[in-house]
Amino acid sequence: MKSINKVITFVFIFIFTSFFANAQAPNYFPAANNWEKKSPAFFKIDSNKIKEAIQFSTQHESKYPRNARITQAMQYGKEPFGDPVVKHCWIGT
Repeated sequence: MKSINKVITFVFIFIFTSFFANAQAPNYFPAANNWEKKSPAFFKIDSNKIKEAIQFSTQHESKYPRNARITQAMQYGKEPFGDPVVKHCWIGT
């Protein structure tokens, strides 16, 4: 009897949640060339702080390339014993 109650409860919860999941508003995605433009004041953000943040980020930008593979090779390729250990083996491409 307990297992029947569990099954009935599960079915009820499944139907209940699936009903309300479909009742939600669909996601909003703007068109490709139709982005809304809002000022920082709309979000109650000081525009001077945004300019300071942009200036800080451009002044402190990384000197490494944006390609992660090259950056990792540049950073960790200089570690001691960073070369692969290969003895008496041929590595083909």
